[in-house]
Amino acid sequence: MTHLFSGVSNLFTVLFFLGWVGFSGLTVYLFITHRRKRYSKSNRLVDVIRLISAMGLQSNDFKTENSIIEALRGKPLSSKTWHKVAEEHPEFFRPNGGETHYALLQRSYLPVTPGKPRDTLSLNEVQDLFELAGTFHEKEVQQSQRYILWFPLIAAAVAAGALLLNTYINNTLGKNQPTTTISQPIGKQDK
Repeated sequence: MTHLFSGVSNLFTVLFFLGWVGFSGLTVYLFITHRRKRYSKSNRLVDVIRLISAMGLQSNDFKTENSIIEALRGKPLSSKTWHKVAEEHPEFFRPNGGETHYALLQRSYLPVTPGKPRDTLSLNEVQDLFELAGTFHEKEVQQSQRYILWFPLIAAAVAAGALLLNTYINNTLGKNQPTTTISQPIGKQDK
């Protein structure tokens, strides 16, 4: 009987260990992927679209933090500063030298007239940038959801493998161990 309890406690120990390893791995994976994901931040897509509109349609091509706050009437929802949003999205924005001014990347390729700011983008060009930001957001969400299914499946497979291994070991080693038998049926006792 003691052999049965030692096998069960070994099983629980193995399953606990595998569960802890799986949980730790999932936690690390989610932490790493969350750090790499820029569009997954709460309200990030909204801030990127707002920043594209301010930098694409306003007359000045390079903007400071204060001019962006003034143009958009507030701070970003997904970060502490607009410059941080621009810095995390080099696919749309670029710094001007000392990173105190930022510009819309597409607008910085327009021809420069001395003494004048670059031309603003057309509404169609800005709309195309909005759609591109939305596409980036959708792809990032799809990519993060694609791998989340694998963790429960892998954990279940590992747990099933551990259970089968434990059963095999108990059956193989259990044949060499003395077994205890009950000679009287349960419920009937000597008086």
